[in-house]
Amino acid sequence: YILTKKWQGILIEPIPYLFEELKNNYAESKEELIFENSAIAHQRGQLKFYRLQKSDLPNLPRWYEQLGSFNKEVVMKHRESIPAFDDLLVEDTVNSITFDDLLQKHSLHKVDLIHIDTEGYDFEILKMIPFANLNVELVMFEHIHLSDSDYKKAIKLMKNNGFKLCRKKRDTIALKKELPLF
Repeated sequence: YILTKKWQGILIEPIPYLFEELKNNYAESKEELIFENSAIAHQRGQLKFYRLQKSDLPNLPRWYEQLGSFNKEVVMKHRESIPAFDDLLVEDTVNSITFDDLLQKHSLHKVDLIHIDTEGYDFEILKMIPFANLNVELVMFEHIHLSDSDYKKAIKLMKNNGFKLCRKKRDTIALKKELPLF
């Protein structure tokens, strides 16, 4: 939809080489999109980030490069699924900004869609969204790496802010109550 419907938005990626790939993938929509080479966090600056480095090793799952988190334990959960995991694991630093920084930097007051896939940091980002001041229609977040306690709190947060919820395999979709649910 981003390419075919000319959606507007901000695409956020903290890892520099993946950020460049993201920009290349959406080069034909560069007029509609803003690209942010940062991570969303509770504080701005440089933060520790755990990820797997780029590799040409055979038999790596297609998703191995997408595995990155502020939480090392979340990355470590995939150790048995990835050949040469220990050789690929790196502790890196990434630029971080707060959600409020992002809104102010790009003068955002309305956001139709927020898609969060941050390997276990999703609830932290949900807590940063100023739902009372920001008109958001749809939120999709990955729940698979959340603790049961954090997932329950995330559900409560979304319901308290007027969303209906639909749980899929790895993700939860939250829609404003006024919108029809699929």
